[in-house]
Amino acid sequence: MFEELLFIMGFLLFSFLISYVLFTYTPSPLNKIVKALAIIGIIFHEVCHLLMCIITGARIEKINLLDRAENKDKESKIKYGKYQYFGSIKIRENRKLTFLQAVLISLAPLVLSFWLFFYLWELILDPQINIFLFFFAVFIMVSIVLAAAPSLADVICIPSAFKQDPHYSLYQIFLSALSIITVWILVNKYQLSFIHEAITYALIMLLYYVFKYAFRGISLIYTNRSGNNSLGDRKLNYKRYTRRRFKPTKPRKLGKEEAHW
Repeated sequence: MFEELLFIMGFLLFSFLISYVLFTYTPSPLNKIVKALAIIGIIFHEVCHLLMCIITGARIEKINLLDRAENKDKESKIKYGKYQYFGSIKIRENRKLTFLQAVLISLAPLVLSFWLFFYLWELILDPQINIFLFFFAVFIMVSIVLAAAPSLADVICIPSAFKQDPHYSLYQIFLSALSIITVWILVNKYQLSFIHEAITYALIMLLYYVFKYAFRGISLIYTNRSGNNSLGDRKLNYKRYTRRRFKPTKPRKLGKEEAHW
């Protein structure tokens, strides 16, 4: 399970280097071919974001799977010199992402591209593969590699979500770590290494919610048992959290004559 993370990091580095070299050093007019090759990868990249938004319950405001990039976007001031096309998924501003949502949505294209790339890799190694299917698979592999790496907006989204609520973000990290360690212990103890990685991630997600609601239930039980004492303490200290009303001093107390109107 953890070995796959190393391969994903290697795939990330490979995607970044290949896209940087091809987009930067490919001479004209071949650079237009490279940018056109990335179209399928860009669409797949945004579909992965969209799919993870649906899974995590993020509220989407606007979907743009593919659009022609200009030299500079007037609103965001972002330069698109590297790509001729781009896509975007906009989240509603009134529904901020949690840290875990930001991580899953930002890294979804990288992980899903990794799985698709190596599935197609095994496919083209089959000596009995059809020649047209072979070239189609190679085309898809090149396209997703060019757009698999997270964009700058994807990367910035993660620390930004963490800063919004650091305490809850740390709690999510704790639950995620607990779920991953539990699944790793179960897989090694019961020799379940034969199961697919997708099932492993599904088990981690399931255990995350099991631990989340288990801790929430324990918290509610503890609160109900100690509710009377804590309620009394809140009543005693109620005035500490109230704002004093402003009462102006009457003029006659200051030795001044009041107005007669």
